[in-house]
Amino acid sequence: MSNKHSPSILIFMNTLHKIIHTNKLVFAAVVILGLATVSCEKGDDFSRPPGNTNSFEKDKSDAFKNLTDDETSMWAWAMETSFTNNKFPGLLLQFGKDSTTSIYSIDNNGIISDLTRLRASATLTTSESSLALQLINILRPYSDYQIRQILDDPANLSFKNAVLSLLPNYQNFGSQTIYEEEVGGAFNTNGPIQLSLTFHNSPLMSLLKEYGWLDFDFRLMRYSKDTVELTGYYSNSANKVSQLLRTHDDPTFFAYASTILMTINPSKAKVTMKTGGNVIAIPAGYNSVLHYFYKSFNQGFIQPEGFGFGFVPNGLDADKAPDVFKNAKLVKIKSVRQGNPLTAPAGTVLMTFAVIGQDGASKDVELSKN
Repeated sequence: MSNKHSPSILIFMNTLHKIIHTNKLVFAAVVILGLATVSCEKGDDFSRPPGNTNSFEKDKSDAFKNLTDDETSMWAWAMETSFTNNKFPGLLLQFGKDSTTSIYSIDNNGIISDLTRLRASATLTTSESSLALQLINILRPYSDYQIRQILDDPANLSFKNAVLSLLPNYQNFGSQTIYEEEVGGAFNTNGPIQLSLTFHNSPLMSLLKEYGWLDFDFRLMRYSKDTVELTGYYSNSANKVSQLLRTHDDPTFFAYASTILMTINPSKAKVTMKTGGNVIAIPAGYNSVLHYFYKSFNQGFIQPEGFGFGFVPNGLDADKAPDVFKNAKLVKIKSVRQGNPLTAPAGTVLMTFAVIGQDGASKDVELSKN
C-alpha cells in the first residue's frame, strides 16, 4: 500500500479537504437515549440460566472472531454514497486480534488527472490535445465530485460529450491510488443491549460522521464468514445501512493497473493482447482489444471469496467480445510491470489479466506494447 499521507495529521487534512469540496450539508447528530423504567414493586431479573450458550458475551466474542480470524484479509466497505468517487467499495478495513484496525482507501484520481495523462501519452491529435487542455482549465477549480455533478446536469450535455470524446468510459473507469488513511486505530464489538461495532481513536471516522457520510458506531445486524451487515445509529448518515465484504485481495495491483491503462490512453494505445501465446483479434470498430476492454468493462468488486477487485463486463458490445472475454464474470490483475509504461520498449508485457468465467475457470491474458 502506498503511504502518501505523512505525518498522520496530513491524512486528516487531506480527507477534510476532499469532503469539504463535496458541498454536502452538515447536520448536527441527535442521539436518542432509550429510558428503561424500573418497577417499584419488583425488580426485573435479566440473569440467564447457567450454561445458556446464547449470551451477549458469546455474540460479542463470535462477532469479534469473525472479523479477525484472518488478519491478512481485508474488508471492503460497501456503502450507498461514495466519498472516493468510485462505484465500487472505496474504503477497506483490516482488523487485528489486538483490537486495532487499519483503514485504507481506493481513491479515483479524477477526470482532471486522466485528461492530463491523455495529453502526456502523445496519442492525441493536436485538436484533441487542445480540447483536453481547455477542459482541464475550465474544470480545474472544481473537485472531481463537483465535476461529475456538472457533467450529469442535462444542461451541460455538450460539455459532457466533449469529455466522452476523450474519456468514453469516465463514469466507470479511471486511474486509482491506494492511500493508507490510518493505522493503529481501535475497534470493539460490544453490547449488552444490542450487538455493536464501534471504532475508537479514529480521526477519519470522526470526520466522516461530522460531515454526515458515515458513523463510527454501528448496530451489527447479522454476519457470516464473508459479510457483515451494519446499520448506523444516527439518522443523518448518508450511509446509514452498509456492508463489510471480506476480500483476500491486495487491491494494489488493481489500482496500479488502472493507472497504467489510463496513462497509455486505453482508447488509442498501441498494444497487443495475447492468451496462450496467441494474439487476440481486435473487435470490429475498435483500435485494439484494450480499447474494447476499456469501453466494455467497468471497475468493480465481486464476492464471494476468491474474487475481489477487478473489472466487470457492462454489457456494451457483448456480441463483439473476443472468445476469452465471453462469459467473463470478473477480470483481475495478476501481475503488473513497475515503471513508466510510456518509456517501456516495444514488446514489454505491461500486465497480466486473469479472466474468471461464470463457471469459475480462469484464463491468463497478457497486455504488451507493440
